[in-house]
Amino acid sequence: MSDKEMEAWWALEAAADAARRTATAALREQGLTPSQYELLELLEGMRCGCCGEGECRCESSYLCQNDLGGRIACTKGNVSGLVHRLAAEGLISREPDPRDRRYNAVRITGKGRGVLMAARPAFAEAVRHTLAPLNAEDLEALTGALGKLRPAGAQGPALPSPNGEDHANERTR
Repeated sequence: MSDKEMEAWWALEAAADAARRTATAALREQGLTPSQYELLELLEGMRCGCCGEGECRCESSYLCQNDLGGRIACTKGNVSGLVHRLAAEGLISREPDPRDRRYNAVRITGKGRGVLMAARPAFAEAVRHTLAPLNAEDLEALTGALGKLRPAGAQGPALPSPNGEDHANERTR
């Protein structure tokens, strides 16, 4: 391993750790963990938009609980506890998956959507704070470089853009 590779690795580790700490602190003030926030964003992105502000009951508005571990930064083993806690708080619902009743279908509730909307500004500010030293060109280069490191097929929640446009439903299921 070259010195440049080691230097890049430790810089990546330090930046990721700082970003995670900033986001964690901002979300903690909103009563959420980063994994909870990420799951709520992912489920919000599944809403079709036809159901207004309440809980979307359309078939396309849920994800199979079994698929969540590959969609968020959480191991499959931790997904069960995460889903259980959010369901206990009424932020998500879980019911038998109509396509395969051996699994649970998970969707965001109206209450979960409210908590998510309240947490978004704090998360956005944490992101802005973390990325403030970078200009537009730096951000583009960073996104490109990190995209090369992301495992093939890896997905995360598609978040609304800072200008208010919601691109969440552009993601594929």
